[in-house]
Amino acid sequence: MAARTDAEARGTGRTYVRVRRLANPPLLSFGIGLALAVAVWGTGVLEVRPSFQVQASSALSEDELHVTATVKPVVEDQIRAWFFLADPDEREPWRRNVYRSAVQEEVVTPQDGATFEWRLPAGSVPAGRYAVTIWFHYLDGEEWKHLDGGSYGMAPIDFR
Repeated sequence: MAARTDAEARGTGRTYVRVRRLANPPLLSFGIGLALAVAVWGTGVLEVRPSFQVQASSALSEDELHVTATVKPVVEDQIRAWFFLADPDEREPWRRNVYRSAVQEEVVTPQDGATFEWRLPAGSVPAGRYAVTIWFHYLDGEEWKHLDGGSYGMAPIDFR
């Protein structure tokens, strides 16, 4: 950065500062993030889990909410599943929700898959419009790790 007066440059008496831009900040941030990801990947800390297929549905009758998720993994896994009811705009339903289902656990094989199923009496939650999101963890040694989660295309449900 070099400061000089306009008087020196043009004889006007104003001072200005010339700034030299070294890099595009978003591009620089992306480059640093990419370098960090490559470094972490090389240590084996960042693990990519094989994907699995999920078919989910939810239906509300006068008596109950019925939620199902059928999963078919690429590798055999011990999987836990549960669902949340939360505001449709909530980005973190595990933190802010009106309901969390019981956790179900299955050993799931690629050949057989598994279906997780929950039933919730319709009067169990306050009236309102809620998104249904289903979440999955897998057992890695002694530790449960996040596998996947979301609405899987299910529309929000209106409880009356």
